[in-house]
Amino acid sequence: MTARRVVRGIGVLVGVIAGLEYALFIENQTRLDTGPLVYIPLLCMLAGGIFGFFGLEYVTIRPFDWVGNKLQETPLPDLAAAIVCLAVGLIMAALVGYFLRDLPYGLNIIVSAALALLFGYWGLTLGLTRRDEFIALMRGWPMDRVSPVILDTSVIIDGRIVDIARTGFLSRKLVAPHFMLAELQSVADSAEPVRRARGRRGLEIVDQLKKMEGIELEVTNHDFPAIHEVDHKLIRLAHELGGSILTTDYNLNKVSQLEGVGVLNINDLANAIKPAVVPGEEMTVTPLKEGKEHNQGVAYLADGTMVVIEGGRRHIGDSVTVTVTSVIQTAAGRMIFAAAAAATGPPLAVHGGEA
Repeated sequence: MTARRVVRGIGVLVGVIAGLEYALFIENQTRLDTGPLVYIPLLCMLAGGIFGFFGLEYVTIRPFDWVGNKLQETPLPDLAAAIVCLAVGLIMAALVGYFLRDLPYGLNIIVSAALALLFGYWGLTLGLTRRDEFIALMRGWPMDRVSPVILDTSVIIDGRIVDIARTGFLSRKLVAPHFMLAELQSVADSAEPVRRARGRRGLEIVDQLKKMEGIELEVTNHDFPAIHEVDHKLIRLAHELGGSILTTDYNLNKVSQLEGVGVLNINDLANAIKPAVVPGEEMTVTPLKEGKEHNQGVAYLADGTMVVIEGGRRHIGDSVTVTVTSVIQTAAGRMIFAAAAAATGPPLAVHGGEA
């Protein structure tokens, strides 16, 4: 606020002086025989003072504030790449302008200024949009490495991403948008104990990923204030960065596919790597609870797959050998239907179930 008052005061002073000079210029050009008119300098000084009071900050403070905010919001790697590419663009403009030095003096200046703006803009744009590819090219990385993976809140809270990262399967750069972390922080600050615990666990997951060797995690300040839904912001960011979204959210998965954005769903990965089970195969399980139908027991494999056992109710708590009768893949996961050794007849139909 103090700086703005100083600038406005300077603006008034400069405007008044400029108005007075302009009034004297008008009087000298008109060469009035009746002598200088008093109202002309007063009007010019008043107009100059008003313009300086309101207008000077728009060519001083406002542009500097805008540039300062952009410098604070832009990640340092993006800023460094933009400055380097801007310098290269200006050098190219100077080289092209050197061959046009024989043009007339005025035209030479105009063409040089236009070339500097054009090549500088191209360099700045390339530096901001293709930064990852430049880094990959300089380091000798394969070009598919530069396609980032954008993290969703659900996959952070889920927690399995840490185990996947430790195996070395996540070789691409991970991007954690600031608006996603803000949503995670709001979950951690929730009054509900369960949500609060999940949110704090998510923040710990992010910290573990940042400290993990072999994982490149970037927290970006890219935001889209006009978009309110976090899922839509993630899709927009994926479009701009040319990356994929890592999630466990079924709805986000479908919407992203409709929007043409690549999706990596941990639930799909978990279902894909489950061991294959075929009808007629025997396995040993321990029923833990009763099923929905009469005489049924429910057991779980090590990966969480539900096994519905016909005739397994009397074996609850005991290890029993069962024979697989059918396998059903649902949206929630895979379900295995089996029959205990002593059971006869086909298994009853069961509705629902989760992996």
